[in-house]
Amino acid sequence: GVLALVIDNLHQINSVMGHQIGDLIMQHVASRLTENLREVDFLQRIGAAEFAILIPHIQGRQVAVLAVSKFVNALHEPIHIGGRELHLSAAFGIAVVPEHGEDGASAFQHAEFAMREAARSQLDYVIFNRGLQERSRELYSLETELRRALSEGEELHLCFQPQVEIESDRVVGCEALVRWRNAKYGEVSPAKFIPIADKSGLVHRLTVWVLQNAVREYSERWAGQEDFTVSINISALDLLDPDFPELVVRTLNTWDMSPRNLLLEITESAMMEKPRAALKSLERFHHLGVQLSIDDFGTGYSSLTYLKRLPVSELKIDRSFVGNMNDDADDATIVRTVIDLAHNFGLHVIAEGVEDEATRNQLQAMGCDLFQGYLLGRPMPAPEFSDFLERHQ
Repeated sequence: GVLALVIDNLHQINSVMGHQIGDLIMQHVASRLTENLREVDFLQRIGAAEFAILIPHIQGRQVAVLAVSKFVNALHEPIHIGGRELHLSAAFGIAVVPEHGEDGASAFQHAEFAMREAARSQLDYVIFNRGLQERSRELYSLETELRRALSEGEELHLCFQPQVEIESDRVVGCEALVRWRNAKYGEVSPAKFIPIADKSGLVHRLTVWVLQNAVREYSERWAGQEDFTVSINISALDLLDPDFPELVVRTLNTWDMSPRNLLLEITESAMMEKPRAALKSLERFHHLGVQLSIDDFGTGYSSLTYLKRLPVSELKIDRSFVGNMNDDADDATIVRTVIDLAHNFGLHVIAEGVEDEATRNQLQAMGCDLFQGYLLGRPMPAPEFSDFLERHQ
């Protein structure tokens, strides 16, 4: 049997805590794996965050799964370094000779395919099958293309979706959304390339690209709109990067944009990954005058204790609740409850995914402040959005 293993949150640990801590973590990982090896097994570090394990003389894939279970249990225990408790995200790929390859080289390649699938699917392990090979090659190719696109900047572009005051139908802001038209794959869905960016560690570069270009577009086109906000999404990695607030300040200064015209959207899950560190970062942005929003509210596991402490000005209700409000009484109750909760905390509420007048009217009756969705406008390139803005002011 051949196992491939990746610690797929190592790039986040390196970015937030430094490579020295990352190296110590990999030493702990190697020690824990070694403790669970048989005398005939062989462990090799093959990359910054990857290991390979050879487990010879086993009877089929079931025994390989048992071996992986030992390693998974060993790595689930937190690591304590410098007074901090760190939890690892590990993913294993399994291949067995001769079922998954006639020799060690092919079996290892197939174990790597399975490992990448396990990491993407957030599973402890995946056993190789032939369908993974083509899928893995395509995603690896997309990652390579995305890396090139970020370096060259020609294939990426921004679209802007209007955000509307529900009482007046006045456009008061927009959300900047990145789009990618690739020479090889055509228009690549954000649902496909953003997870690739997240898993490959490219998400921070992608956020920086969106930030810089969104601020530039505001400065060149909409600077006269004093109460207008441009929203961008940031990831957990961005939120926990101690240098990111300074980068935001430099970008705003470069294009002479006031912090109050920028709104950062952070998901619940990003904040709850490390709530204390996230709170410190949010407080820094708040002191800078940047507005903050909790994106996809209701889909995560936020604690009300943290919600009352967060220096945010807005809650954004996820489209999964808004889109079914007219047909699902439970979703309507959730939306109404979130609106009341937010107002009790002194926050504005924006609902996304509004596609028809009935939903808009129901949100207005509930006291929702803002909405965005296809009812008023799809995401559109900056020149088209500028024309749209002139017609709706």
